[in-house]
Amino acid sequence: MDTETILLALEERDRWKEREFELRKEMKALPRQQKRQKRHELELIMEQVAYYEALARDMKKSVKPTKVPHLLNSLIHW
Repeated sequence: MDTETILLALEERDRWKEREFELRKEMKALPRQQKRQKRHELELIMEQVAYYEALARDMKKSVKPTKVPHLLNSLIHW
């Protein structure tokens, strides 16, 4: 497993989490009816966050111990 792929999955997860944060902030100012309409979008975003978290977790399991130094090295240079 390539550690770069894990980092990409984590970056994508972070983008979805940022979108979730922005949508929640936006929803605070909306009337009740519009909030209901946005909830579906929020649910989809939350599903994406969960997907990328699970994906990264599963990919991390496949990193062999010999590749851990490479992972640490790539995190330092990230």
